[in-house]
Amino acid sequence: EVDGHGELGLIHEDLYHDSHNSLSDFIARINQYTTVDAEERILAGQRVGRLRLVLSPVGMAWKCYIVKKGFRDGFPGLLFSLCMGIYSFLRLVKVWQHGSRVKERTEGRAKDSPEDRAKERTEGRAKDSPEGRAKERTEGGVKDNPESRLQSPS
Repeated sequence: EVDGHGELGLIHEDLYHDSHNSLSDFIARINQYTTVDAEERILAGQRVGRLRLVLSPVGMAWKCYIVKKGFRDGFPGLLFSLCMGIYSFLRLVKVWQHGSRVKERTEGRAKDSPEDRAKERTEGRAKDSPEGRAKERTEGGVKDNPESRLQSPS
């Protein structure tokens, strides 16, 4: 749902959408998004077999390039389609990897399970978030403060 003010209308001009500044930015976002997506699928009970792990990314690339007509964009359309195949592959590998770990576990939940990460994220304390890093620094007290390691000249 979108909550906007003013009149709604259509854009009659071309819209240039550049959501990635570099390949590194794209890869970082893909890693973040595939982790979140995989965790949601794991919590929903999804399982991934080897055949799906191999065929689904090919299907995603095909869908983006042929069905969605990415070929009309030339080489950039091909690159985007391949990247979407990689996205699909990474997401499925993360789900498959979790399923493999579940089989190996004999008791209890894994220390860093998707359930734990999802809980941390919803509470705003994800390990890689600025809030999480700030919390780790403050919980460590003075001994973890780099400034406290400085010695005054004597």
